[in-house]
Amino acid sequence: AQEARDEAIKFKKELAMVVENSKKEAEKKAAEAAEKSKALEAAAKEARQEATKLKKELAVVVEDSQKKAEAMASKAAENTKSLEAAAQEARDEATKFKKELA
Repeated sequence: AQEARDEAIKFKKELAMVVENSKKEAEKKAAEAAEKSKALEAAAKEARQEATKLKKELAVVVEDSQKKAEAMASKAAENTKSLEAAAQEARDEATKFKKELA
């Protein structure tokens, strides 16, 4: 009977050690998971900030391109007006010359 009790006590101690080791391992894995989670959250935050920054930069580029396009269109309109005026002047000159020949 004493031997059985000693065996039971020994088994109980070994079981307690296994439980304690399992608990420590679980705590270690939980800490590692928390660390990875923090790192992932930081990376996600950084990615969101980078995306916001790029979005703002793109908006500036688009706005700049629109302004350049509007300026080019305005310049083209001015050029067209001056060309039309020059063409009209040439027609008037040709008409005048024609009348002088006649």
